[in-house]
Amino acid sequence: MRKKPGSLATLHAGHRRLIHLILAALWLTGVLWLGLSWLPENRNFGSPSMTMVMKIHGAFAMLTLVALGSMGVHIKQGWGMNKNRLFGCLLLGAFLILGMTGWGLYYLGSDFSRHWTSLVHGVLGLLLPIVLVAHVLVGRK
Repeated sequence: MRKKPGSLATLHAGHRRLIHLILAALWLTGVLWLGLSWLPENRNFGSPSMTMVMKIHGAFAMLTLVALGSMGVHIKQGWGMNKNRLFGCLLLGAFLILGMTGWGLYYLGSDFSRHWTSLVHGVLGLLLPIVLVAHVLVGRK
């Protein structure tokens, strides 16, 4: 699919599909991990399946960082066009917080900080598709 004239901030179809695929896999592995964590047998000690899902989730998080890095031109052009700034900023802010809380979950040691970091990461991660869909829909207008 070719870009429409005057829509410089529109992503190439293949680029957009790849980013959406990476984000979908990231979200699904996060949801799967949350579901596994709520099982009574996994509450205290986890399980090998939770560990594997977390490793896969981490791999998709790294791919997401690469995908976000590939969006520089899209962000710059969209900002220059004064288009979709609200949802673009919300999306970037969500990714920033998710990255920071993901890092915190890996490195923070206290139960208190881990509890709140986990809560913020889980809720924001679950809500991320809403912000992404809103950004895409507003951008298409």
